[in-house]
Amino acid sequence: MKFNIQSALGAIGTAAIATTVAAVTTISAPIAANAATFNFNNIVADNAGELKGDPLAQFLSMDVTASGGGTLFKFSLAENSLPGFGGSFIRQVFIDGSTTLLGTATVNSGNVVVGGVAFSGGASSQNFAQGNKVGFSTDYYFNRNNGAANVNAIQEGESLGVLFANANFNNVIAAINSGDLRVGYHAQGLIDGASDSYINGIPTTPPPKPVPVPGFLLGLAVAGAFGGSRLLKSKKQSA
Repeated sequence: MKFNIQSALGAIGTAAIATTVAAVTTISAPIAANAATFNFNNIVADNAGELKGDPLAQFLSMDVTASGGGTLFKFSLAENSLPGFGGSFIRQVFIDGSTTLLGTATVNSGNVVVGGVAFSGGASSQNFAQGNKVGFSTDYYFNRNNGAANVNAIQEGESLGVLFANANFNNVIAAINSGDLRVGYHAQGLIDGASDSYINGIPTTPPPKPVPVPGFLLGLAVAGAFGGSRLLKSKKQSA
């Protein structure tokens, strides 16, 4: 059987190119990510009374999910067995962000209900208790509707869904990660009848904001280049 080496090399080359293209395509393909979960922390206390709600923070969370062309938030309180916290509930939800970024809110979108969840609200400048400690400025406010006891609040195992139909998911996540968009919870029914406030992420005063310093970085680059040229010149003279 006659063996054509040129044809064989051509076939090998073609296969190698195809394999390389496939590998590059696989590597460069974007990894889909359309959901993220964020935890909450207690705002730093000024007195002993504000410490009572700290243990509940570990059971508070927020899921952010891409929904069509928009973004769905789910504000949640997980079940807990903390002594004295069995009647805890989230009564109010605050958002410090941008109405331009989020747009119009649709409340009660896919609530997770055990006993009952029903909120109302939207764009607002309502005060967030203890929010002044972390520079919180409310842009959206959601409050549980009146009902028997606290049936319409977010209680154990429940979630409130709020849909921002025109909010780009990636932009929303970037704003949360940078600290430009923050969410606050005001919870009640804590131990000894106390109430407390919580915020996603690590609360600081003031909140962390990215600070671009292009002039400073350019100065470092120029200084480095200038120093390098002087060092080279000195070496040449001493050679």
